[in-house]
Amino acid sequence: MIWKVKVVMNKFRSIKDYKNLKTLKSIIFISLLLLFFCDKNIGQSFSYEEAYKSGIVKTKLDFSIGGDTDIPSEMLIEPSIVRVDNNGNIFILDSKDYCIKKYDKNGKLLKKFGRNGSGPGEFNMCNSLEIGPNGDIFIFDLMNFRFTVFSNNGEYLRTKNVNYVVRKFRVSQFGIYIETREKSNATNSIGDTIIVTQYSQNFKKRKEIFRYYQKSNIYFRGKKTRSNMPIPFHETAIWVISRGCNIIVAFTDGYKIRTYSPNGGLIREFTHSGEKERVTEKDKSKYFAGITNWSSKGSESRGASKFIRDNTEFPDYKPNFRELHIDSEGNILLTTYKKKGKYLLVDVFREKGEFIEQVKIAEDVLRYGSLLKDGYILSNYGGDNLFGEVKKFKVVY
Repeated sequence: MIWKVKVVMNKFRSIKDYKNLKTLKSIIFISLLLLFFCDKNIGQSFSYEEAYKSGIVKTKLDFSIGGDTDIPSEMLIEPSIVRVDNNGNIFILDSKDYCIKKYDKNGKLLKKFGRNGSGPGEFNMCNSLEIGPNGDIFIFDLMNFRFTVFSNNGEYLRTKNVNYVVRKFRVSQFGIYIETREKSNATNSIGDTIIVTQYSQNFKKRKEIFRYYQKSNIYFRGKKTRSNMPIPFHETAIWVISRGCNIIVAFTDGYKIRTYSPNGGLIREFTHSGEKERVTEKDKSKYFAGITNWSSKGSESRGASKFIRDNTEFPDYKPNFRELHIDSEGNILLTTYKKKGKYLLVDVFREKGEFIEQVKIAEDVLRYGSLLKDGYILSNYGGDNLFGEVKKFKVVY
């Protein structure tokens, strides 16, 4: 800083109004002030935890992909899954465009691969995309009942047919973790069971990690109708893979978080106290309005039928939280149902269970499936507007 001030002094020695000391002192003071604030963050590494401790996560938009554009190559039809590899490349599963789109860390389109069909490297209805430890791309196709694996550059590698429906899966160096369900039926009238099982990279079954029974639906049999009626705001279990390849499971019932080793051994468990939100009439109306109906001819309509309205059962209270995220530092974020204006209230813990803070994060920034990696929040806006969009926000503090 001192040498920069000397430069300013030398400059003013050659100026005729050098005697104007008040001006000179003001310039020196402003220079020192600017240098202080500029130098203060030099050498500082980013920390999500420091951002959380401020009580509010502030962000600024870095860039967006897709959105309202007339350029066909930049369009996203219906982005459903967004993932980032270890090099910062962004992979978007565009479900209605039947392809995977690869972008660099600045949002430039590098490649797209995959197409509609049932042949090698083709898919019909994908609900999951994950990136393996070596950068390979894994997808699950609901219609074809199979996994397909591509290289990081989009070359088709292999396919694995299965005889079960995959609700969700994750890939780590210790294997593939697959979530399936034991569904309700005529003899099991309420709920289903979440089962998470570890498989090898070649899809050979190893062992069950955990299972959780949830009252997610009611099997209803009328005179002319049979239906599995979902129960809104039901208690459930949500899981992710941590940066150390452990399995983090958050149980909404009792606000309990468990950490399992990659091979299924229980490492730790902790609980947290939280006040639940009541289910209001406004919540019920919003739920019914958001229901999508499909006719036998494939037409789509919005809003619940009288049958659904008459037979849906709401609990008195919402669960303790609704979403689980884990950032690239290993911190655990649980999005509650509480809000303050435009902000979500999010409980944040260190991986070992120490409570950090309940923070505010803008509702239009932190979304279902958002990724928090390397100082950014990457969020998908696939179903919000006519055009699909993915946004990358930089966390600032």
